[in-house]
Amino acid sequence: MSNKSDINIKTTALEEAVKLKRIDNDPLYIKAEKEILKLIWDDSFADNRLQPEEELAKMLGVSRYTIREALNSLWKKGYLTKRHGKGNFLHKSALSAKMRIDVFHNFFDLIGTAGYIPRIEKSDFERIIPTDNIKEGRKMKKRYLNIGIIIFVLMFVAGCSQQQANVSMDVDSVADGIMKAVTFKDQMSEVKEKTALTIYGLDAASVTKAKVYESTGATAEEVAVFEGKDEKAAGTVKEAVQKRVETQKESYKDYVPAELEKLKKPLIIEKGRYVVLCVADDTSPAQKVVDSAAK
Repeated sequence: MSNKSDINIKTTALEEAVKLKRIDNDPLYIKAEKEILKLIWDDSFADNRLQPEEELAKMLGVSRYTIREALNSLWKKGYLTKRHGKGNFLHKSALSAKMRIDVFHNFFDLIGTAGYIPRIEKSDFERIIPTDNIKEGRKMKKRYLNIGIIIFVLMFVAGCSQQQANVSMDVDSVADGIMKAVTFKDQMSEVKEKTALTIYGLDAASVTKAKVYESTGATAEEVAVFEGKDEKAAGTVKEAVQKRVETQKESYKDYVPAELEKLKKPLIIEKGRYVVLCVADDTSPAQKVVDSAAK
């Protein structure tokens, strides 16, 4: 049966084996750096001056490149200073610092070296219940924050509404631009304005100008651009456009069911007094035409 001393010896041997294994996994220049530091702590360098790179390389059995990397690392950490034409010199201040965290000391050792006793304590803590004044202050702060958000949103909406009201587009240019930009499968023909208003169930008194293109009936493809008398009239026009799309869905449901896909995703835009409709496979070019015209 093993006694306590045997167990301690085995444990120490295991710790050393793990330590050596960890060191062996370090890059070669790190190993060289540690060896040079050991020599520094052992006062192996006269006049605080290190030997030339060639001598250090031979001493440690590594290449000059590895030594150079190690010296650069020590220089960055403040252990060395380079003097042109003279070599590498030690920084005594860095070596004598009691609280320097380097590769040889852990943090607890450094605390002990400074004359303190390192320890870890679990501190007690308590939950602080806010007083009525603090609670009321938080409520007021939240209330003011909400009021600020509401004011910001109202100002933003008002700004957007004003921007929409200032939109001006040429109905003919927009309609013709969409006809050129969008790819239609069917032959498209312009509809007379009076007929277009009848198709959409609109009153001429609420529409300043309209331009509509429709297909032969073989497809549900359609382009319509309206300018209302004002923004209120534009709202009425938009409702008429949406109703037109729903009517077309009923018409094509049994006639040409394949066209329903276009009618499920029509482009309907309302900008200020203007309302635009485009029914096609790809309506994104129409969106770009409207955005460009509304600038």
